[in-house]
Amino acid sequence: MGCIKILVPGGAELPGHLIEGRSYARVRDVAESLGFGVDWDPSGLVVISERPRSVEADTDLRLPSAATPALLDAYLAGSHLETLGAELVAAEERWRVNAIFACAVACHESDFGRSAIAREKRNLFGIMAFDSDPYRSARTYSSYRESIDDFCRLISREYLNPAGAFYDAPTVTGVGKRYATDPEWSTKVLIHCRRILAKAGEEPAS
Repeated sequence: MGCIKILVPGGAELPGHLIEGRSYARVRDVAESLGFGVDWDPSGLVVISERPRSVEADTDLRLPSAATPALLDAYLAGSHLETLGAELVAAEERWRVNAIFACAVACHESDFGRSAIAREKRNLFGIMAFDSDPYRSARTYSSYRESIDDFCRLISREYLNPAGAFYDAPTVTGVGKRYATDPEWSTKVLIHCRRILAKAGEEPAS
């Protein structure tokens, strides 16, 4: 959606009288109850924009995150992953995989790009990195972009698709049951999800 602008006659002022039998509600209250942000344009336009949606244990990861490249880049700033926000958002649009979730997994699995698998194999998500010999078995990519696209394709087809080989539920908890052997994987990914939004001032840090 991005944002829309609506012309409100009379600007933000209430009408001189209310009509009996008609229900009234503030634009701000309605929009914010649906998860949108509201601002007033000086010209009398109401600007309604999407806010990034929080990612919880039961959030459907197939739904749009409303994340922007700038929001993700703010969390990645100063790391080996900085400026990858646009790639993560583009991958969400291609594969319908929540970009905040994908960013969180990349940060967790690659230690913000510091792991040897990330640095030397451009593999941000631990794809094919089996516990017996993670480095040797991990898949090699030509770029971080290729790694992001392959991860989102895999998650979309095999973890979020009811017909997928590793489907349990289209949530962080559901993906975590089959994606990693670490029983705390989902919890660790969710911590990153919350910190991404906290960095942008969308929710308290945890």
